[in-house]
Amino acid sequence: MATDTSSPTGAGSLDLTWHYSPQTQVERLIAGLRVILAIFSLGAVALYPHSPGESAVLSHGLLTGYALCALALGLVVWKVPNSVSRLRFPSHIIDFMIFAILVYLTPGPDNPFFVFFVFSVLSGTLRWQLRGTIWTAAAALAAFLGIAVLAGIVLHDPAVELDRFIIRSAHLAVMTAFLGYLAAYQARIERQIRELVGWPRVAPDDLDTLMREMLEHASRLIDCPRVLAVWNEAEEPWQQFVLWSAGGLQRSRERGGTYQPFVARPLAEVTFLSPDAATGRRLVLPRTATTWESSAEPPINVALASRFSIRHVVTAPLPDPALDGRIFFLDKPAMTADDLALAEVAAREIVVAINQWHLLEERRRLGLLGERARVARDLHDSVSQALTGARLQLHALSRSILDQPQDAAERVLGVERMIGTQQTDLRSFIERLKSHSPPLPARPALMERLRELRDRTAAEWGLSVSLPDGDEVPVPGDVADEVYLMVQEAIINAARHARASAARVEMTRAAGRLYVSVTDNGCGFPFRGRQDAVALAQSGQGPVNLRERVVALGGTLVLDSSVEGSRIEISIPLSAT
Repeated sequence: MATDTSSPTGAGSLDLTWHYSPQTQVERLIAGLRVILAIFSLGAVALYPHSPGESAVLSHGLLTGYALCALALGLVVWKVPNSVSRLRFPSHIIDFMIFAILVYLTPGPDNPFFVFFVFSVLSGTLRWQLRGTIWTAAAALAAFLGIAVLAGIVLHDPAVELDRFIIRSAHLAVMTAFLGYLAAYQARIERQIRELVGWPRVAPDDLDTLMREMLEHASRLIDCPRVLAVWNEAEEPWQQFVLWSAGGLQRSRERGGTYQPFVARPLAEVTFLSPDAATGRRLVLPRTATTWESSAEPPINVALASRFSIRHVVTAPLPDPALDGRIFFLDKPAMTADDLALAEVAAREIVVAINQWHLLEERRRLGLLGERARVARDLHDSVSQALTGARLQLHALSRSILDQPQDAAERVLGVERMIGTQQTDLRSFIERLKSHSPPLPARPALMERLRELRDRTAAEWGLSVSLPDGDEVPVPGDVADEVYLMVQEAIINAARHARASAARVEMTRAAGRLYVSVTDNGCGFPFRGRQDAVALAQSGQGPVNLRERVVALGGTLVLDSSVEGSRIEISIPLSAT
């Protein structure tokens, strides 16, 4: 039966997970070294026994059993990798106990099994880093000294030389210190890699939140209690100062020049660290042999250093000429050259975040301007046109109210209905400008709205409008609103400017596009001929709002004008509905 490797809970996927895990690789290394150590030790004892009589037999038998056990553990680790987590602690205890017994059975001054304790400490370091080093070494020292005391003082074994045991114990302690340092260094590197991989990628809406996330993450990367970012605003006489610490974020925007330059001019493009920024003594520069003379000017601006109490510092320039700033990692006494490279990485990430935030702000601003322009078009094409019609109706009403009271009453009702319709449209425009506004009620279907427009146009402008026959053309809601306003502007323009008496609207949908045309019998536009949206924009002719609506929807517009009238052809792409 085939193994399912696609399922996250299947045996195949579990084997693959353990097969490539660092823990499995460590156990395989230890298992291989254990086999080599056991076999060579067994051969050495067989050829050159160091213990007389019964002890040699016991040592030989113990090593034989240990070699077989090492082979078995090696096979299990290689063939069943998902058993590693259950075996590493028991195997560590077994190794240590066998090593202690072998050292006890061979108590001579040149004990060949002393190296077994070294193997135990190395295994503990690889398995559990610093904790494994400390606890295994402590147990090894206790066992080693305990054997020496038992054999040399209690049992008075003449082969035991306490000074040799003490010296070897010192060797074991020194080796433990080295391994402990390596384990701590490895843990720090792994933590820094995790911080780099986990760098925040989403830019928040406000700068304070953005800088809080960026600087807090940078402080964990460098392992320092405070982080200061300073930069000049592009083309503005202002400087930004952002200080993060465990107490929170402090940000201020101040007039530039007070703290310029932030560092000494020879260091403007340099990443450096200094244990004493006030005097600049022992300044370290990266990847160079350059030193900073204590008699020269201090590396950090004196006023800046005084304001933020800068002493122990790692600082890197922000790699963007438009920002012209730096980042300072403060109050870390134990600084290393590794911090220089990490500071440069943090500076790059912070620059990317700040630039991304500025781009989002510009996008929001342009979006707001675009929304304002769209609302202006809507108001022009809907409310403004309706108010113009209402004004004309009232003007005609003032002339006929005495002579034709019945006709005047009907005109008043028509104006009232028109104002009510425009109030509804105006309310929808206002709601769209509000944030978190409730959903608007569903509008009537497009053809129903066009029929209402036809009747209103006939009453207000005396223009006869023909609409498509047949079923409703399916159009998404947002596009339907735009199409309605396009048709309305085309019809009102034909009645108002072209003095047309009749217009015809055609509408079809095919191949994912909506095709709309409006034809009238008026006097046409000031130009003659056929022009598309690009030519109309270049010449500044034609209906501007109509053209902008079509372009905003990614559509095309063609306008044909003659003395016999005009024809507007619109094509708009549609999403699948």
